[in-house]
Amino acid sequence: MLSREMNEKLNAQITHEFYSSYLYRQMASCLNLMGMTMMESYFVAQADEERQHAIKLIDYVQKSGGKLVLGAIDAPAHDFKSALAVAEATLEHEKGVTGRIHALVAQAESDKDYSTRSYLQWYIDEQVEEEASIMELVQLTRMAGDNLLGLEDRVEKLLKARTPIPAQDLGV
Repeated sequence: MLSREMNEKLNAQITHEFYSSYLYRQMASCLNLMGMTMMESYFVAQADEERQHAIKLIDYVQKSGGKLVLGAIDAPAHDFKSALAVAEATLEHEKGVTGRIHALVAQAESDKDYSTRSYLQWYIDEQVEEEASIMELVQLTRMAGDNLLGLEDRVEKLLKARTPIPAQDLGV
């Protein structure tokens, strides 16, 4: 059984995962307006993956005897001036998500909730991968500078190397 604090924090994380999906959809739209279709595809896939992360957490809360309470989702930023601005904002966002996951782990350890601690390991591992991918995207975007077509080719290779996790692999 989840502690009250853990249940509340998991609910907050679920809302944050939905926010991440919302944010990445907004970023995809901004990239579309810039003509960056490969990067747009990458962010559409990221948005779908974040939604799956939220659904996976919902399932865990319910299976663990918790109560699901979804929070309001804030409007995301919507006026990114460049692909680099999108990539850098994404990296900062993912670093924040990592901090949130670490706080969940700390709560699980404080509660001696070893089931939740074990469950959260997947999210820890996922965040290492997320930050690494986005750091690579930031580096590619910086190197491309104004050469957006060159960036699109490099992003296409990055996309092929990192296919989003199918929903069935997330347990949903």
